[in-house]
Amino acid sequence: MLLRPTFPRWVLCVTIACAVLAGCGRSQKWPALTEPTTAVVRLDGKPVEGALVILGPVGKGYAGQGTTAADGRATLTTFRSGDGAVAGQYRVLVSWEEVRPNPAVTIPDPTVDLEAHRAALEAANRAGLSTHLRRQLLPQRYVSFDTSGLDAEIRRGVFNEVMLELSSEATLPSAKP
Repeated sequence: MLLRPTFPRWVLCVTIACAVLAGCGRSQKWPALTEPTTAVVRLDGKPVEGALVILGPVGKGYAGQGTTAADGRATLTTFRSGDGAVAGQYRVLVSWEEVRPNPAVTIPDPTVDLEAHRAALEAANRAGLSTHLRRQLLPQRYVSFDTSGLDAEIRRGVFNEVMLELSSEATLPSAKP
């Protein structure tokens, strides 16, 4: 005589599968992959507020980034906010932009007239006009991994601080023949 189980087997299988999958997710490894890392950006010896710092891995790896505060310091993020950077060698770029509304484009306030706002955005887009103007405040050299000349090494098991001393007099490196 076969006894019918009081608890369906499929419920047990689904429960075990969910527990296994939840425990094997990649997100569980992220904190272990990163090392606490900050970057400090100074231009001509003065801290830079609002600069974007990006660490690009040399070879395979994960990029890290952060935005500087008033003291020129950025807490870097790779996977989760403020988790740091993965140990390894990096090339670094720094971008610091001034962004302001484009006076050539008038966009109505969306809280006053949403339809007019959308229509103005579509018209500007069709005309190839940007609603905002951007101006790079750092020398162009620092805005590319290839030309910045900035490198960093993130080490395992220690607090890492990447010091980036920039000069307003920096020029792009000359092209190699």
